[in-house]
Amino acid sequence: MQHKTFFILALISFISVFSHASALPACPSESDAIWHNCQGTFSFTDGDKYVGEYQNNEMHGQGTYTYLDGDKYVGEFKKDLFNGQGTYTYADGDKYVGEYQNDVRHGQGTYTYADGDKYVGEYQNDVRHGQGTYTYADGDKYVGEYQNDEMHGQGTYTYLDGEEYLGEFKKDLFNGQGILTSPDKTVITGTWKDGILQPQEGLFNVVGNKLYFDTENTMGVDEINFNHADNLFDILKSNNQIQTLILNSEGGMTNAAIDIADLVIDAGLDTHVEENCLSACVTIFLAGNNRSLALGGKIGFHKGYWEASNIKSYYINNKKDEKWADPFEFASWLYEDTQSDVFKAFEYLLERGVKAGFAIKTLKADSDGMWKPRRSELLLGGILTQ
Repeated sequence: MQHKTFFILALISFISVFSHASALPACPSESDAIWHNCQGTFSFTDGDKYVGEYQNNEMHGQGTYTYLDGDKYVGEFKKDLFNGQGTYTYADGDKYVGEYQNDVRHGQGTYTYADGDKYVGEYQNDVRHGQGTYTYADGDKYVGEYQNDEMHGQGTYTYLDGEEYLGEFKKDLFNGQGILTSPDKTVITGTWKDGILQPQEGLFNVVGNKLYFDTENTMGVDEINFNHADNLFDILKSNNQIQTLILNSEGGMTNAAIDIADLVIDAGLDTHVEENCLSACVTIFLAGNNRSLALGGKIGFHKGYWEASNIKSYYINNKKDEKWADPFEFASWLYEDTQSDVFKAFEYLLERGVKAGFAIKTLKADSDGMWKPRRSELLLGGILTQ
């Protein structure tokens, strides 16, 4: 009985659609006739073609407009324009399904890109505007507000590796108050400006011609990161009197420390340690023209390491772009890249005046511990200049 009922309903639906499609008569063939409440086909001189309903000599109702270049629109028309629900298929593979108003995307719609990106949400005057969800082909995802085709307002951006930003956006960048949660559940709450996390109170402190950089006594900061390089750049641009960078840090991201070191070298700063400068912090310290250590201060070394979970995440996130066929190809790349990094680190130590023998010791120091040489060794090894 259920199958019979379903068949009857389907038949009624088919008859309804067929009746609608055939409800209007064919438009007259006379050249001077007015096409009104009829179904017609019109080929334009530029090669475009319209098949559909007419009213008062205008495309009006359901129709299909095919462009010479291969684009095609199927949907509702009003007064010769796309108006209402429609589907626009682009020759390059993009596709939009949704609402139109006066020939532009306006209202709710779904835009699927040929490269795999997809947007589902509101449009206004042909651009993303209002609430929407943008899913990227690489696995990233944004859910939130748009303004003039840009992420703008409150939103959540989730990366493929699980990192997530929840907060304010402006002009497609993190701007305003936000919360950044890393894959290991580390949470950073702060203020962003043009995609850059602004330094927490106490992280940087300008006193006369000295700039203090302290990751150990600043709430919400536990290591050197890339935001700090951006912060330092902004501070140095607006404080040209700074001559000495005073460090207190137990390290952090090596590549971020390299970026900071480049700024220190470019600005011609001296460096000084009053408490501790360990691991990646030493890279920054060595960038100083003149390098000094306060009484009781410590400088510590250990060879680099990469946690297994982070290696796995890096492989997953980059295997497509890098075209690694399997983990073994990735391991081969990692082996070569590690040798290159060790050579670069050794080259940097020599460039900054560190003695070759001491440089080798720093690269051999146990990754699980911390080698903290005495002041005399630091002076003889070329780490300290005074």
